[in-house]
Amino acid sequence: MAEHDFYEGMTISMSSVEGLPPGGADRLASLGLLDAQQFVDAAADPTTAERLAAFLEVTPGQLREIALAAAARLPVSFEERREALEPLSLGAFPPTAEDEERNLLPRLEAPPMAAALPASVNHAAVLGQPRNQGARGTCVAFAVTAIHEFFLKTNGTPIDLSEQFLYDETKKVDGFPQTCGTWQVKAAIVLKSLGQCRESTWRYNSALPCNGNGTQPGNAKADAAGRKLSLRTLPKNNVNAIKAALAGGAVVGFSVPVFDSWYQNPTSRRAGRITLPLPNEASGGGHAMCLIGYEDQANVPGGGFFVLRNSWFGHWGQQSPYGSGNGVIPYDYIKQHNWEALTL
Repeated sequence: MAEHDFYEGMTISMSSVEGLPPGGADRLASLGLLDAQQFVDAAADPTTAERLAAFLEVTPGQLREIALAAAARLPVSFEERREALEPLSLGAFPPTAEDEERNLLPRLEAPPMAAALPASVNHAAVLGQPRNQGARGTCVAFAVTAIHEFFLKTNGTPIDLSEQFLYDETKKVDGFPQTCGTWQVKAAIVLKSLGQCRESTWRYNSALPCNGNGTQPGNAKADAAGRKLSLRTLPKNNVNAIKAALAGGAVVGFSVPVFDSWYQNPTSRRAGRITLPLPNEASGGGHAMCLIGYEDQANVPGGGFFVLRNSWFGHWGQQSPYGSGNGVIPYDYIKQHNWEALTL
């Protein structure tokens, strides 16, 4: 029996709302967008509404009528639903063909499809409360730090590690020292060669400019040297391989393109529920997070969803059933759009 539901917290399903064209509910389900409240929020955004109308093959006026019908069954009216959302920082780069060809890290291949996996896995309790990267594009350091801290905790040595150190050193080797953000594979190279110092040695400062880390403490490298860790890549779009890693007692760092249809959606933000992009929707950047579990669920795109740990604590996923700051993402999002997958 599943621990939680992808649509947990949903009050009204779009499958019960009048006015949808034939097959409309199935189309919305293919995106993971059956929550009427999330649909209304999407329809209230002019850019998303235009794409949503095209996706459902209805006119903008017809989409508005559908949204009004859905909103009539919700506590807040359609006109009042559009909230001003604060920007949340990103910071993950798409993979380069050169790096993918070079195989910078060892690769963990997928197990045979016939390998039996449990229907659900949840490591959220091991890592505890997520953290907040603030206004800096340092999500990669937070995702890779989560992998490292999970390793230490499951081996009996829980330590709060420094994202500041990992990001600072990663920017020295990623080839783009002036650009905000980086790749997880480059952070993994630092983790293997230098290690990672404790948070108490060099505390993360969310108020600094993205790449303005300040002066590294003189003892940071010596403190880091005792905590080196080798990570491996997974086939980035292979859902079965990622599930197997999670079922085997690991967590998985991942990086994906971000789309406004969920990033700018108030319900998605509160619930921590990521949906698939609309056709031809352009990405607004990339974000790295950490997969900490999964649930097989037939009515979610791809047959289930991954549980994720984000680095926007206090501003995203406050109502997630997996704990504030965590969230969910459909298997199909990973299968179709994932950029990186790193694990122990």
